[in-house]
Amino acid sequence: MSSRKENRHDSESGKGCQPCERRRFPRGCFAFFFVTNRPLSARKKELAEGIGYVWVRGVQMKHTIDIRRVTPEDAPAVREIIEGILIDEFPSEKDAYAYQDLDDPARYYGGKRDVFFVAERDGQIIGTIAVKEDDRDTALLRRVFVRKPFRGRGYGKRLLDKAIEFCGQHRYKRLMFHGTDRMHTALKLCQSNGFQREAITLLSDLKMVLLKRAL
Repeated sequence: MSSRKENRHDSESGKGCQPCERRRFPRGCFAFFFVTNRPLSARKKELAEGIGYVWVRGVQMKHTIDIRRVTPEDAPAVREIIEGILIDEFPSEKDAYAYQDLDDPARYYGGKRDVFFVAERDGQIIGTIAVKEDDRDTALLRRVFVRKPFRGRGYGKRLLDKAIEFCGQHRYKRLMFHGTDRMHTALKLCQSNGFQREAITLLSDLKMVLLKRAL
């Protein structure tokens, strides 16, 4: 009887449960408590964080993920993400793209049938995607980027789903994406979500791939 009483969690005092201490959380923060005498393995923590959870001494908290329109205040962070990825991972490609849209993406993609979305995780912008009108029936998919530490967690797909949803709402009939053959992650993301390869064009020492998705 005594051992049961000692191990029982006292909701008022927070005592009696070592892994699950009483904590204060901001309003709107969802916390899931568990009781265990075994520490989580590194693999279990990795899997948990991969679906948007973080573990804090027995407290499981879900990360806040928001896919929203870009604002003028986001411009420096957006430029830092995109230019940083191009310079670090695609140095040969960085001069093949124009950057004028990054000065003020909210304005550049401010047309009625244009949009620029960012993925924000716990207040930090970790990914981008944009849609630009090409003609009445065709939209261009642009700026498909996710910070390297956050890849493979479904954030790119959530951005792409949002862009496709926007295109459907604005009655586009097709969505086009241009990228070099070295942009494996972006190409794989698009092709695994209904895009088909349309053409390959040689541009200096770059091989440009054109993908299309019917809407």
